[in-house]
Amino acid sequence: MGYTIREVSEILKIPVSTIRYYENLGLLPVIQRIEGKRVFTNENITDLKRIKKLKDMGMTLKDIKNFNQLYSKGKLSFEQKIMILDQQHTVIIEQIEELQHTLEIIETERLKYSNIINKNHTAIICS
Repeated sequence: MGYTIREVSEILKIPVSTIRYYENLGLLPVIQRIEGKRVFTNENITDLKRIKKLKDMGMTLKDIKNFNQLYSKGKLSFEQKIMILDQQHTVIIEQIEELQHTLEIIETERLKYSNIINKNHTAIICS
């Protein structure tokens, strides 16, 4: 059974433009066309689900492309998949630490401005 790009978009909740972009980047195998229109197979939908899952894990499109190339060649063992996931886990932990640091900076600045406002209100009330 074949699906139009719009049907695939609705099924997977991925914008049509994103699906086209993924195809142009080579993240998807060549999509069959009938009368100039893309016809997606169940396998194509499975590929898009995998791409979406990897993207949701924070992988870059470049990393997803490399993953898919190994995957499609059948050269990706479970051990390699675990290694890739471990690497991505490390990347995410580092991002969380960076964001935590950024949050601390924001909270410090916010507290500083709140203290200034409170001092000004106190000065006005005491006058």
